[in-house]
Amino acid sequence: MNKFPFSLGDIVAIKTHPFIEGMENVLIGGDSGLLSPLMVIVEVVKENEGIRDQKTGHQVRSEYKCLCKWFSHKTYSFEEKWLNDEQLKLVQRAKDIVDVEELYYGKEITFSTHALESNKKKISTQFEDIYFSDNSTKHALKNNVTINPLLSYQPPVMQVCCVKQNEIKEPLFDRKKGHEIRKVSKIVVKCLWFNALLNKFSEEFLPVESITIINYTATLAIKLKQIKEAIEENKFLRFSRKGKKSTIVKPKSFIYDGGYYKLRGFDYFLNRFGTFEVNDLLNLETLHSPFVEKAPNFNLLSLETDLTEDLFNNKIFDSILDIINKAKSLDQYVRIHYKNRQDKFSTRTLKANNLYTSSNRKLIFIDAFCQSKEEERTFRVDRIQQAEILNLKISEVGTPDDLQTGSSSQPVPSPL
Repeated sequence: MNKFPFSLGDIVAIKTHPFIEGMENVLIGGDSGLLSPLMVIVEVVKENEGIRDQKTGHQVRSEYKCLCKWFSHKTYSFEEKWLNDEQLKLVQRAKDIVDVEELYYGKEITFSTHALESNKKKISTQFEDIYFSDNSTKHALKNNVTINPLLSYQPPVMQVCCVKQNEIKEPLFDRKKGHEIRKVSKIVVKCLWFNALLNKFSEEFLPVESITIINYTATLAIKLKQIKEAIEENKFLRFSRKGKKSTIVKPKSFIYDGGYYKLRGFDYFLNRFGTFEVNDLLNLETLHSPFVEKAPNFNLLSLETDLTEDLFNNKIFDSILDIINKAKSLDQYVRIHYKNRQDKFSTRTLKANNLYTSSNRKLIFIDAFCQSKEEERTFRVDRIQQAEILNLKISEVGTPDDLQTGSSSQPVPSPL
């Protein structure tokens, strides 16, 4: 029995491509125009024998050849080429074949390389001269790095026109030995997309193994309306996602990317901007504020006029300490604005664990799990400039197994 090197629907590339199986997030540097496409195996054929060099006996041509298909960003159409299996490497195994019953007329689909091609990124390095005021002839090179999407070979969102049995004309099995010699799709799907180069619609039959269904949830329109209102009314959104932590986001804009709606906004849990697929949002709620309470939170005009600087700082310190203790009692995250020993500022979301004093009882420290660093950290309370109780229950979020904190017997990290 023949063991074919690839299956129908496998995503492959020639061996000079930077992507390999399990490592598809490589940043592309240099001339991106030299990058070859990711391709899908749509047919595999076993030839009688591989070709060998008559002098050395080394194999110079494989006994298997593969028909590879990809979407060309220059012609806005699908291209294909026969390549030997020795010229190819696997990038991603074929996923389960889509249910033909779901491929009704007008159904949105895309080519299976879409996700990988859409996530490609190019890194660029720019250098510029920096001149110093003390010596006009002295200069240095400043290194500026930018990362941008690289959308070459990104296939379009298409619609199903019809589904039919593939008309297979070539033999599938060896006539004498009965071994399988050809793998080819039994079902093909007629797909429709707009060809911007020709300014007209194009159609082509694609093997069912090479396509992916774009699914929209029944609540998508409701979610989009809720997000739109939150943006217009300057409000916040709290939501969870399957297999991921819940968060609170200040929504900024919508993104439509290859058939999927995405939300762009500031993530108060990780304290950075993020992009979230709207279909994945669960338990979506609108909030007036991301915080339950924050400190310091008092009116300076209402304070005593004879308040000294030390007393003023003590009031701030006590209010921040109260917020930390309250966050612990409410089982909620505390978000801090922190100045470290190098006077650098950062914003962290913490799961507060323990508060304790130094040996001389002059300083108070907090042991906490830092969500940004994904590890246990220790912070000096007097270096916290502001603290807020995030309107997010720790018990609702849950901690993944790979982020579980250690036992209390572990050594405490040095304070930041």
